[in-house]
Amino acid sequence: MEVDGVCDCPDWLQQLLKDPPQPFAAELQAEAAANPSAKAAIEYLQKLHEAKLYNELTDAFAYCIQLSDSVDSSSTPQLQLLQSSLGLPPPSIALDKQFKLFLSFAAELVAQVDSLRILKLCAGLLADIPAEAGLLFIEKLKAETQNKKSSHSKLLQGDSQQEKGLSSAAARCFLHALKSYLIAKTQQQQQQQQEEQQLQQLQQAQELLEAAKKQLKDIRSPDPILHSFIHRAQAEIDKARNKYGDFCRETLFFLAYTSAK
Repeated sequence: MEVDGVCDCPDWLQQLLKDPPQPFAAELQAEAAANPSAKAAIEYLQKLHEAKLYNELTDAFAYCIQLSDSVDSSSTPQLQLLQSSLGLPPPSIALDKQFKLFLSFAAELVAQVDSLRILKLCAGLLADIPAEAGLLFIEKLKAETQNKKSSHSKLLQGDSQQEKGLSSAAARCFLHALKSYLIAKTQQQQQQQQEEQQLQQLQQAQELLEAAKKQLKDIRSPDPILHSFIHRAQAEIDKARNKYGDFCRETLFFLAYTSAK
């Protein structure tokens, strides 16, 4: 997957998109060693993983990455159990480590865990990164899970046909809706960035023009062309700022000084 030069994609995520996911057990062990404050919670996940209690593991993992609304459809008893076992608030795990753990979790356990639960976790994580980067992560997730047969696909599909990875009808529906949202969000974020950049450029233009106006005051008997160009620049700035009354006034000054040359 090509990620070089992608806008708004953090460095850690670009690296994650390039590297194959490691086994979930290995990622848990690495996080326990690197993050002492989360060690007890990680050990709890390790026990569930070793016992192959995948539904309970999914709940506990969702809680550990601060996605409590993904815990067993927000089941109050299960959530209370996790709060009692793992503490409240959940342990602190860095965002890049959350994504790394999730990718290894999904790649390894997509055959054992309801694909909609995996995608719900994914959607929750994607809320914390730019939408454009989220689209790239979805493609990575699909690539790492596409060859895994899901034991839940019969339930999701509503018939006896098994499909691979995140390919069930329900999973495809979820992915299409999620990608549609992210594409629209990307456009919105890009438009906002362009507007912010435009404001910065207009501010820079105004500062330069104020410097020109100040210099004009120091010139005895300035050539009309200096006044002309200053008013032309101010008119253009006012037009870009939708100040059409000021734009018309500055344009009249520009025309007056132009005809006086």
